[in-house]
Amino acid sequence: MRADKGRGENIFWISLAFALDIADNDNVSKQSGIPANPQRPALRKAPPSGSCLLTTAGRGVAGLSRKRNRKAADAKYRKAHRAEITASKAIYREAHKAQIAAYNAGYNKIHKTQKAIRGAKRYKEHKTQIAAQCTVYRKTHKIQTAATVAAWHKGHMDKVRDIKARRRALKAGATVEKVNRALVYERDSGRCHLCGRKVNPKKWHLDHIIPLSKGGEHSYRNVAVACPKCNMSKGAKVRGQLRLY
Repeated sequence: MRADKGRGENIFWISLAFALDIADNDNVSKQSGIPANPQRPALRKAPPSGSCLLTTAGRGVAGLSRKRNRKAADAKYRKAHRAEITASKAIYREAHKAQIAAYNAGYNKIHKTQKAIRGAKRYKEHKTQIAAQCTVYRKTHKIQTAATVAAWHKGHMDKVRDIKARRRALKAGATVEKVNRALVYERDSGRCHLCGRKVNPKKWHLDHIIPLSKGGEHSYRNVAVACPKCNMSKGAKVRGQLRLY
């Protein structure tokens, strides 16, 4: 017990001597102009009278206040200089078209699913506004819209034919299923179901075995590959066998 008490007293006196030594070193340095020993840590000085130390919570509140002030100042500046900012962005985009296109392509590839979800959500929430904006754009950009649509049609002929076939079926009041022409062509091995010949993959007809005019449905079981000659000669007749799928 005594040994422990003695050891504690020794530690106390050693710590006190070390603190006094540091204080003396600081005082000597100030008086003589000699820099203090960098290996010795300087004692923390008491704050001046009348001041208060910010706690962690206080610093957090002050930081939030500064952040809000910066945001408000930025918003005010953007509002006052909207035209200059828009012009500056347009100049930058024009000068860095290739870099922006490359960045957007990479981003879209990585975040394809997230973008689709965000786009669907936004469209659902702002359907009326988006439709109005599209109408205004098409009216004011007729030439560009026509060129864009024509280019898309040229590169997606199968999708265009699918859309047209569904539209015809809806107009006829038939039961409509989303039919993919490419799957039908693969299922039928690219052969006409009427004459059995191999058809051109770019020039073939999607034939309704029971015609839409006779109550046939637009579904996988009621459609088949047909060459243009056979389909045109068939007309509104019921020929062929319904598919299983």
